[in-house]
Amino acid sequence: MIPIMPMQTSDDDRPMGLKFTRTNFFNFPKRDNESLLNGTPSNPQRSTPPLMTRKEEPYHNPSRDSDMSSTSSYQALSPTLPARSPFRIRDSQLAMANKTMGSHDVKSSSSLLDEPPSIYSSVSSSSSTTSSATTDDDLAQELESMWKLKTNVQSKKEPIKQDINSEEMLMQLLISHAMIDAREYKVLTFEEFETLKQHHARLKSRVKNSTSKLELDKKIQETSHSLSNLSSNKNRESVAILLDEAIEADRKVKILSQRLHELKADEIDSQYQILQHTAGVLCLGLQKLETETPTQFDQDKTKIRTELQSITNTLNKILKRYDLNFNNSTLSSTELLTHLERQLEAYKSQSKQFETKLSSVEERYRLESMSEKKLEVQLRAAQSKNQAAETKYSALQKEMNQLLSKVNKPAVDWLPEDDFDFSDDTNIKVEHHRQQQQLETDLSTANQNQQRVERELEMGYVEIAKLKATVSEMELASSKIQSQSAVFQSRETELKKEMEQYRDQVFQLRSQKEKWERTAKRQTMMQQMDNTAPSSSLKEQYEQQLEEQEQEYQAQLKEQAAFLDKTTRQCEKLKEEHEKLSATCQDLELLIRDKTRALDARDIQLSKLESELRQHRSAPNQSGQHGALQQLQVQFSEKEAAWIEQSNIMEADFEGILKEFDRLTGTAMEFETDRRNYEKRIEKLTKEVKVLESNLAEEKTKNLGYEADTPTTASLRKEFRRMINDMKADHQRTLEREGEEKKKLEKQLKDLKHEREMSRYERTNKGVQTLFTP
Repeated sequence: MIPIMPMQTSDDDRPMGLKFTRTNFFNFPKRDNESLLNGTPSNPQRSTPPLMTRKEEPYHNPSRDSDMSSTSSYQALSPTLPARSPFRIRDSQLAMANKTMGSHDVKSSSSLLDEPPSIYSSVSSSSSTTSSATTDDDLAQELESMWKLKTNVQSKKEPIKQDINSEEMLMQLLISHAMIDAREYKVLTFEEFETLKQHHARLKSRVKNSTSKLELDKKIQETSHSLSNLSSNKNRESVAILLDEAIEADRKVKILSQRLHELKADEIDSQYQILQHTAGVLCLGLQKLETETPTQFDQDKTKIRTELQSITNTLNKILKRYDLNFNNSTLSSTELLTHLERQLEAYKSQSKQFETKLSSVEERYRLESMSEKKLEVQLRAAQSKNQAAETKYSALQKEMNQLLSKVNKPAVDWLPEDDFDFSDDTNIKVEHHRQQQQLETDLSTANQNQQRVERELEMGYVEIAKLKATVSEMELASSKIQSQSAVFQSRETELKKEMEQYRDQVFQLRSQKEKWERTAKRQTMMQQMDNTAPSSSLKEQYEQQLEEQEQEYQAQLKEQAAFLDKTTRQCEKLKEEHEKLSATCQDLELLIRDKTRALDARDIQLSKLESELRQHRSAPNQSGQHGALQQLQVQFSEKEAAWIEQSNIMEADFEGILKEFDRLTGTAMEFETDRRNYEKRIEKLTKEVKVLESNLAEEKTKNLGYEADTPTTASLRKEFRRMINDMKADHQRTLEREGEEKKKLEKQLKDLKHEREMSRYERTNKGVQTLFTP
């Protein structure tokens, strides 16, 4: 929105927003109405803002100068706004719409309020021609769009507050002007752009080479001029030769400078074309973004709103599910989060209660396990009694059957030859019958006891299952609590560390403070002794202070020694406690292992007995299953044997491949070592050759002045040759450095390839083999 300033006393028909915009918009300088109406600025130096001025480039394009001259009127009028009312703007717009063929699209106020970059987009979309009439029309269009930014008082929506930043608005205006200018630039194809970039790179390299060559020729020119100036006392022939050399050097420098100037001009032209291309491409990209960004922004806005609504709905559901007292559905997200935090704190307190319950339940589970073991012992005793009773019953049943068989025989068969006592036989029958009844009663009681024990076992199993479920729930709760306690412990350790650091810092600061106080006392005493005349009182005070400091130091040393003794004693005690605790831990571990082994053996025995019972119960069903299982085992063993044979063959092949690979790697390593040795020898020989060449050049330069030239020319030539030799040496050093870097990179590449091959080989050749155990 455009800010509204207080009322101003004026007679024109412009509203207050336009007056403020004309006077204070974009921080531009003020203008008079007469100068705007006449079309000429009152102060030509202040007609354009400082940020709109452009630096003059060294090389201008004539077409570009003409375009800039055509748009100069728009740049002069763009920072300010015309002194017209919105109604006059509307009338002029309707009049111009009948004349012009194109129509300018104006966005609605709601879209403009939602999007901050609509200012420069409207400017870029509205300004399409370069004449002054179309410029006024575009400014009128912009003024209308900006005037429409005001919110409607009758609308139900609340106004959106926006802070006006003059720098940002000015930057957007500059971007719009840059887009208008970039529309006129030519956009190249991809192939043309690539060729232009390659041409620019070649020109840059040629400019670099020519500059280095020009510097070298300038040095040669200076040396030749210095030689010509120094050789004034020689004969005419040498003077003429030196002058010719100086003239030739001047000519070469001139030619090279001209070439360098031309190359720089070509480089600047190519760079200017590349920049024009990039500006045009950026303009097209911004136009596409202007068309795409509103829809994307609305979509993102709707997505964010839907996500926020879904989050709030889920929070409400969670609170309604776990909180029976929650009935308010109009809370904000922050209030919901605070409510959830309170619920979490309540759950934490409940988890602590559950911990106490878990400990009590574990104690109950331990007691019940002990009672269960006692019941199992009783059950086994009852089973053994039952088995003994059954054996007795079977024996008695056999005897009864024998007696009944004897009784059922005919009288002739079982009557003895001699006289037989019938009273004894009847007594035996009665005794057998009585024993049979007693055994039946014992068997019935044993069966009843067995049923009772089975019922107790079933009840114990049900209780054990319930206790296991509760224990699992408590274990989950305890794991959560343990994780929370671990987090709190970590935080506590961090805080303790920080406290220790702070204590160390305080101790250091105290020691530093004491040192500073002592030094200050010393300095004050020394100053007093220097300022005043030496007297016995000052000496005594100084000696007394020294004695006090000595006593303090001795006391500190004693305290430190006592502290060290105390710490050593504590360390020894801690070591002894650690040893004791480690011994007790080992003993406890051994006990735990023994107990776990005994419990495992009992569990295994129980599982075996249960499996035997199941087998006896389902013996006929398992006979067929056992046969099918045997057939499947036979098939599986055959397949396993075939697979083992195939894997043995593959292992043999892989072993042969590995041996071949080892042989090849060994030969490659030998070749690599030979190559490195030869390279080292070649480098050594090249260094020796270079040293010999440098020695030879030095000897030649030393003996140059003794043949025909004077010492002055010889020294100059010696300096010139030294300069060239230094340049060659620098060049050679750079080449050697690049060669060493290249070798290092090649070595790293070989090492990486070797590591990758080895990792791939290990990944493909590792496996696990297991045999079938029927």
